[in-house]
Amino acid sequence: MTELDAITELVLKKPDFFRNGENLPPEKRAVISLEDTWEISLINALSPEDLVRIGNCFEPMDSTHYYHFQGNVWFEAQRVFLANRLGREPDSLEIISDARENRNFETFRLCYILNFPYKTRLNFDNYADFRELADGFLADAQLLHRFRYPYFAEISTNSLMIQPPSEEEEKRRREET
Repeated sequence: MTELDAITELVLKKPDFFRNGENLPPEKRAVISLEDTWEISLINALSPEDLVRIGNCFEPMDSTHYYHFQGNVWFEAQRVFLANRLGREPDSLEIISDARENRNFETFRLCYILNFPYKTRLNFDNYADFRELADGFLADAQLLHRFRYPYFAEISTNSLMIQPPSEEEEKRRREET
């Protein structure tokens, strides 16, 4: 049984374990919204390796939105969380150090997928190698989501749509001709 199989078994037997964030420390649960608890709890249950492997299976369709959300929403929330823990405003070095220590960069990627599946597509180069992990993660998320959101259906549909070329691709094409 793989680690993800064990997580899936727990999701099936005790979904409230994740919905209530029972694998999260109390200070983290105190600052996470109730509706986001299951996401952070599920992601927190993954090994550091699986966190990266699963994250690499997906990519944002709109990098501007991805980086805007990362900088203006996610890292702001992480700064507030760290400030609450420290009892003061953290400096830039403390924020980066805390983000690395707590796998915030990797966690953000999976949170983005769960919050914006309609803006996410498969990265087929990596998905081919870790399909079972990625599919298992999305299946677990669907089971835990209060409306059983069809993550895989949404993301796979996005992946099959013909995407307009990015600005970089368009610029490269113009330079080649």
